[in-house]
Amino acid sequence: MSFERVVEYLVALSDGYWLVPTGQRQVDPALYESVAMTLNRYFAITVVDCDTMPSELARTVLAGAHATALVAPATAEGVTTTRNMLTRFRPEALARAVVVLTATAPHMAVDLDEAAARLRVGGAGVLTIPYDRHLAAGGRIQAPLLAETTRERTARLAADLLDRAVRN
Repeated sequence: MSFERVVEYLVALSDGYWLVPTGQRQVDPALYESVAMTLNRYFAITVVDCDTMPSELARTVLAGAHATALVAPATAEGVTTTRNMLTRFRPEALARAVVVLTATAPHMAVDLDEAAARLRVGGAGVLTIPYDRHLAAGGRIQAPLLAETTRERTARLAADLLDRAVRN
C-alpha cells in the first residue's frame, strides 16, 4: 500500500502526529493489518491504544508489532487483568512485550516488586513507574515537569523496547 493510499485512513494531528481512528465505524481486520504494515514502513514508532479497539483488531496489531508496551495501573485489578491478557499472547509476542506498571496514587496498596514478579511470564519484561504528580494531573505531558525517576524509567522503557524489537 502506498503512503498516499494509507493517508486516506489517517487523521493529521498537530506537531506532525497522525491518528488512525477505529471507533467510528466497523473496520476490516485484513485492511487494518495492511494499513498497520504500511505505517511500519513510513513511521519509526507507532503507538496504538488497543483498549479503544475491537479485540480482533487489537490481536492483529499485537501480532504484527516489533515490540509492545502494555501500560497497566499498579492495582490488584490492573495486575490481574494484565496477567490474564499475557496468557493469551503467543510466546514470540511475550518476548517482545514490556509491562509498564504505573502507580496512580502516592501510597499504593500493591507491592510493586511482588506485582512485577507476577507479570514476568514467558520472557515479558516489567518496568514500574512510581507515582508522579505531573502524570497524575493528566493533560499534555511536559518532560521537564516529570520526576527524575519517571524520566529515567521511561528512557529505560524505550531502550528495552528497542532491544526487544531488534532482538526478536
